[in-house]
Amino acid sequence: MAKPIGEHPHLEGLLRTVLAAACLPLLGVACAARLVSEDLARGSFVRWCRLALRALGLQLEIEHENGDGWPAEPCVFVLLNQSSLIEALVWPLILPERHRTIINLEFALYPFLGWAMWAGGGIAIVRQWREHARNGLARAEAELHAGKSIGISIEGRRSRDGRLSPFKKGPAVLALRTGAPLIPFVLHGARERLPWGAVSVRSGRITAHFCRAIETKGLGYADRDALVARLAEVADRELARAA
Repeated sequence: MAKPIGEHPHLEGLLRTVLAAACLPLLGVACAARLVSEDLARGSFVRWCRLALRALGLQLEIEHENGDGWPAEPCVFVLLNQSSLIEALVWPLILPERHRTIINLEFALYPFLGWAMWAGGGIAIVRQWREHARNGLARAEAELHAGKSIGISIEGRRSRDGRLSPFKKGPAVLALRTGAPLIPFVLHGARERLPWGAVSVRSGRITAHFCRAIETKGLGYADRDALVARLAEVADRELARAA
């Protein structure tokens, strides 16, 4: 007698991944919506991400250290551990509605998924091209002044083995220039769901843990190294707690 598919986790994961991949062309709606407005495109992308997580058998949990919610002013949300492509489905669901995400150009060129994240207000940068990266941060600074929060990875790219990559100074400099609070966060379980090089998603839970906000008002450019060091301490603490 054949076993139920639930007793074959690898097969179930593969089938769920194929189902979600088959829905990728639906993101064309989000891309087309960009012709009307970024907000409409982002709304379409958010709805697709919710459906994709359900199809993949993923549960999303959010933990806060900031009381009832975010500070009233726009914030710089800093991901401390970028380790899985599946995180692209999580970002739009956990950050405030009025936000923009800084993404690498390589990801923005991913068919449908990268296109949709860009269409919903992603700021694409070429991290290897210093001048282009500076221009991207300048646009992010303008968005903060316009009342929108910014989401950014401090590592700048996915880790292949789950270990932290050297932290970049861009997020700290962005917050220092605008006086925006820094809200570091970590994603637990993302790499377990889709490790580097894997072809199918493993169902389970992903937890977004938002750490206590770090105020930057009164600090200056000279404080950037100390601020990055503080973020590294937070990352080490949170990852050790989850180990």
